[in-house]
Amino acid sequence: HVIAAYQNIHETRITRRFKDDILETQDEEVHAFSLTTDLEKSLGSLEMQYGLELNHNIVTSEANGSNINNADITSAILTRYPSGDNNMSSAAFYLAGDYNFSESDKLLAGLRWTTTSLDFNYLRSDEILWPESYYSGISSNNSALTWSLGFRHNKERISIPVSYTHL
Repeated sequence: HVIAAYQNIHETRITRRFKDDILETQDEEVHAFSLTTDLEKSLGSLEMQYGLELNHNIVTSEANGSNINNADITSAILTRYPSGDNNMSSAAFYLAGDYNFSESDKLLAGLRWTTTSLDFNYLRSDEILWPESYYSGISSNNSALTWSLGFRHNKERISIPVSYTHL
């Protein structure tokens, strides 16, 4: 089956310290897109599951302070997330299989490859003077291949699972 999804998440945090005239407001909005597919295939004693997962998130973060006595707005409040363009994407592929040697013995194996990228930057209008590279953008890209292998023996009411996972 295939599942496509979209979420628009909006969060607002409003805080004011006791007896402080400044009301702090932080607004975050996340546009989350995803596509997932999960498939199965049987080949005799081998049962296989495989699939693909794609995600992309766009995050905006704004903050300001307002004086509760006169409604003057100040931008001297830090955002929760970087104040510029923020994107996070990930893609993953998995393959898993169960092989039945007999009615009581089963070999289980799985493999998953994941890659993730994060790109963000800060605005020059922020309260903090960030290093120059923060304004032009920061990126991080990481990938990982993980796997697992296991054996299960079921005899009458006794089950003996043995497994190993490598991250």
